[in-house]
Amino acid sequence: MFVIYDPLVNIIILTTFLALKVALEKLGYRVYHGSVAVRRWDKKHLALWDEALKAKYLGEGKPWTGDDLDKILQNYAVGPPSNTPI
Repeated sequence: MFVIYDPLVNIIILTTFLALKVALEKLGYRVYHGSVAVRRWDKKHLALWDEALKAKYLGEGKPWTGDDLDKILQNYAVGPPSNTPI
């Protein structure tokens, strides 16, 4: 696979996802965005994502199920986009 890293493209993508988050929140949805994981450090969201990714890509621990993902996403109506690696 040939990949070109372009900071401008990265900024456009991040801005688009943030704009979508804001729009969905205006419609009354609770949206889970990467910024939520950082703000929810007290709930160990980053550690849970780390555990899930290690299980999926490194084979460490048991594979995560929908119930496991509910540990993170249980209070949200809209979660990560479908291309999120979980």
